[in-house]
Amino acid sequence: MEEVVKRLTLAVYEIYIEIIESTEKKICASISNRGKIDSCQVIIHCMNQMLEGNIWRLLNKTFVYEFHRYRTSVGLPADKNSTKAFIEYVGKLNREEIGSWFEKYPVLENMVRNNIQNTCDYIMRVLGDYYMDYEELISIMGITNDAMLIELKPMNSDPHNKGTMVLFAKFSDGHHVIYKARSFGADLLIKKILFVLTILLLIYHAGW
Repeated sequence: MEEVVKRLTLAVYEIYIEIIESTEKKICASISNRGKIDSCQVIIHCMNQMLEGNIWRLLNKTFVYEFHRYRTSVGLPADKNSTKAFIEYVGKLNREEIGSWFEKYPVLENMVRNNIQNTCDYIMRVLGDYYMDYEELISIMGITNDAMLIELKPMNSDPHNKGTMVLFAKFSDGHHVIYKARSFGADLLIKKILFVLTILLLIYHAGW
């Protein structure tokens, strides 16, 4: 199904090219001004991986349905040993074909468009959080001051809350970090609470 996923993704990209290209330009502009990331392709590649996974998740059932409609329309039987109809239909997967799906299924089109926008918004949020929390990454996570982000990829968790996903980040100094859509503030607050509780327990047991 790799070819199917590739063609579906390309077709959807062509339909929503303005949203995607605009986000790519914002990513590159932000990184060129701030650095600390190997290249803008690190972030763009992660965005593309998220988009590809989401597109397949949203369109795979429609693909199966439309494929069988096509197979029936050309008079080919359902034969698990024959790939003729499948190969023919996969070859038809382009912007026009997916556009016809969206005309027939406007709710599906709305879901895909919202997902594209949410994913693009989310990757910009991730980029913003990265720069905002960079000093905490050094002080809390032990990342060296000159470390560069060299890889960012989704961890195959289902998207939720407007496209947010758990991401895996790798740095040039060898450190790995799991990114979740929350600030370090909550983690720091928990650490402070645990520290205070530990002190209180020590005082209690010491009989002070």
